[in-house]
Amino acid sequence: MARTIRIIRGVLMILVALGLLYLLCLLYPQPFFNHHFVKRNITVYTGEMPPPGFDTVLEEVQVLLSRSDLNDTTLQQKVFICPNLELFGFLTRGKTNLAGLCDDRLSRNIFIRPSDLVRQRIIPPPQWSFAQDERPLSYFLAHEITHSLESHYAGRWNLKVPVWLWEGYAEYIGVGPVDFNHYLYLYKTGSSLMDPDRGSYSRYLLYVLYLIDYQHLDIKYLLLHPPSLQSIEKGVQTLAFP
Repeated sequence: MARTIRIIRGVLMILVALGLLYLLCLLYPQPFFNHHFVKRNITVYTGEMPPPGFDTVLEEVQVLLSRSDLNDTTLQQKVFICPNLELFGFLTRGKTNLAGLCDDRLSRNIFIRPSDLVRQRIIPPPQWSFAQDERPLSYFLAHEITHSLESHYAGRWNLKVPVWLWEGYAEYIGVGPVDFNHYLYLYKTGSSLMDPDRGSYSRYLLYVLYLIDYQHLDIKYLLLHPPSLQSIEKGVQTLAFP
């Protein structure tokens, strides 16, 4: 019996040690990356040397983020563009079907799947159905950094913010200025792009466009006092397409 207890205790200690080591990797993944590039408050870590002109990506990100009332250039944002899918899966707890992830509940580190730094595009997963020109690397960085800003403002463990607002606002900032009527048309005509189950945030983006651009509400207020999904649907349904 004593020997069994020692074995169990030893196994538990090994598991705890491995858990702590993994946590340390998530908090400080820098040793897995050979290069880094700094632009103001954003540091991008890569497995390969960023090509000449790569700073234009971060300039585009800064322009996109400047539209956000949450933007705070005193906050240091760390983006890790993974050199391979294995490392991306390791840092995202196995979520290799994602384009990017902000670890907003832990470190606010941002992990991006393997990308073509020259073309400034992610290397998409097999089921990817979006046009690459509509989703450049700057979009993904701005989208995930917005999640970091949301987490910083609303709190790491704020469970009141619904998914549609969390993702819809990140999409609102990531895609840049868009035509509200275009998304209203997609909604009214039942476009598949309005189906979140297909991996599209267009429906959530429409909700945020309705609240911010149409009703002129403030994102800081919305994060702390999110309206019900039913009220949003009701409001959008009453709008007539011009």
